[in-house]
Parts: sequence; structure tokens; C-alpha cells
Amino acid sequence: SSSIFGHICRGIVGMICTYQVVGLFVMVLDRYQTGSAYPSYALFGNSLVGFFLMWWFVYGLWWVWLTTWKQTMRTYFLMRTPLHKATLVEIIAPKKEKKAIGPEDRGKFKKLVLWFMFTRPRELCVVRRPEYEGGVPFIWFRMSKWVWDEEQYRFVPGYIELPATNAGMRSCAAGIMSDEHIDKRERVGLNTIQIPGTTLTKEIFDEFFSFTFVINSVIYWFWFFSEYFIVALVFFGFNILLSGLAIYSKIKNRETLQRLAVENIRVKVLRDGKWLNTESAQLVPGDCFEIAEGITLPCDAVIVHGNCLVNESALTGESMPQHKMPVPANNDPFDQHCGQHMVYAGTEVVQSGDISDQQQTHMTHKLAR
Repeated sequence: SSSIFGHICRGIVGMICTYQVVGLFVMVLDRYQTGSAYPSYALFGNSLVGFFLMWWFVYGLWWVWLTTWKQTMRTYFLMRTPLHKATLVEIIAPKKEKKAIGPEDRGKFKKLVLWFMFTRPRELCVVRRPEYEGGVPFIWFRMSKWVWDEEQYRFVPGYIELPATNAGMRSCAAGIMSDEHIDKRERVGLNTIQIPGTTLTKEIFDEFFSFTFVINSVIYWFWFFSEYFIVALVFFGFNILLSGLAIYSKIKNRETLQRLAVENIRVKVLRDGKWLNTESAQLVPGDCFEIAEGITLPCDAVIVHGNCLVNESALTGESMPQHKMPVPANNDPFDQHCGQHMVYAGTEVVQSGDISDQQQTHMTHKLAR
């Protein structure tokens, strides 16, 4: 959670950034005012060039360091607090082993220079806002629901153990009960793809605090001071324009992905021993639902009864429909990589039911033509 000290530190960082930009602007202005017909605004005298180079060098180092460590700095000034008081959850991946930068006999100064040039933060730092369902906190990470486990004292991915044998898979044809469905839905969430949203402020921050934009801005400031004002202004304008187009493109692409991910169809599911019509977002692992002709499958599933023809061209590029058969009723280990008994999300059902060889051949030729 935030703290007063953290707000003060972030304010100091912001003041340093502003002070550096204003300082460069004043020195460039002073450079062009000196020797003109207007009253001189020279503040630095003959030491202007040397002072600018020193300021410009510090400016470049500061902004390169800031952009390199910006992911870690997002939570650097936050306070660790109990989960029930937390407003953000930080996800940190283990550090990778450091890469060797050269022979051990290299000098300390050369090692320091190589470390600064080639090393980057090796931690995955992601911030998520916790949500609550039934009093249990959870977060969305990598399109999966992670639920708080009191025994392990950590967030764990929602996972449901399915039968390990073919016969166990066939037993799922009986469906599940309503209370079991509620429990599973709380553990794994809805059957939808969670694409996090974005804001204009965040996209502007990510674009203008990128390493490339910072390096370009450092070069442009040098050009401004070196009396290449028009050239620097033109290039800087093009850079701003391209960055704006990139921001617009990112926002539109994310909105398109969110619209595609919301696809929700009606399916017939077996629950409490009865067939019910419900939305595909309510499906959970272990549900038994009917595959209707012409639908786009809302999830990966195992065929436990009947046959079907599935168009998997969107997934594999194969133009011929694939014939799917029910999993055999034996005690062999279930192979989830066996495509003969599996149907996959995003593929289209061409025909379902008990399909004969003649019907299968007819549908294959029809789809191929």
C-alpha cells in the first residue's frame, strides 16, 4: 500500500526530472539569446558550453537509468502490508543467474562499465489489484485466476484435478451438481479470456518512458544546443507523431482483442441430472455439455459419447475436417495430447451425433470443395 514517505520520494523523483528538463531548456534559450540585438539573458557566461555538456551527460545517465529500472520502481516506494489492507499485489519472478561479462582478470572499472551497459533488472515485476469473491482474495495473472491459499500463505493458480484414466473421463458424462459447480467456478473463474484493460495515461507513460524515446530525446537536446534547431525540431516532431500513432494503435488493438474474447454462446449442459441451457462462460472443468452443429467450441473438451466432425483449419491450417470419437471405456491412462478424442476451443463443429463413414466422407468432400 502507499505511504507518505513513498509519495514524498515519488515527488522528489518527479521534481528531479522536471528540473533537468527545465535546466536544458534554459541553457538552450541562453545559447540563442547571447550576441543578439535583444538584451542578453546569458546566465553562464563563457562556461555555458562546459556546463551544458556536464548537465546533458547527467541528464542522459539519469533518464537511461530511470527507464531501465522503471518496472521495479513502480513498487519501490510502497510499504509491505497485510493482505486484507493491501491495495496492490506485487508478483516477482525468481532472479536468473547473472551472465558472465568477461574474464576474471578484467579491471574493476571495465567490469563496472560492462555491467552498466549490458545488465538489466532480472526480476519480473507485475502489479495487480486484488479482488474478492466469497471473502477470498484472488488476482488475475497470465489470463488465469490465482486464489489465496491460507495453508501455503501465497496465491496459487486455480486448478482442478480431472480423472487420470479413460474410464474416469467417461464417468464425467454424468455431469456435476450445482454446489460442485459453484465451488469450481470460485476456484478457476469464468470460462472467458481475461484481457486486462489499459488507459491513455498508462500508454503515454510506457511510450515516452521507453529506452528508444529517451535516447532520441538526449540526442535532440544536443542538436538544439548545437544550433541545429530546425533539424532537431523536425525530427522531434516526427518522433512525437510516430509515438502518438503507436499509442493509438495499441489502444485500438487491445479493444479489438477484448471484443473477440467476450464471445459467449448458449450451450446445453448436464447439471443435477438435468439438461439446462446456460452461457458458455459458466462452464467449469468436469462439466458435461452437448456439442451442437455449427457452433465454435468455447473450451477444450473430451468426447465421451457420440462422434463429430470438427473444422480445425483456424488452429492447424488443415483444410479437411477431423473426425472425433469418444474416449474408450478402459483403465488406460488418459492421453490429453491424443487429438482423436479431444476438441479444442476456437474450432468449428461441422456435424455432431453418430456419424457414419459415408456421412463423414460426404462432409469431407463438401468442406474441401
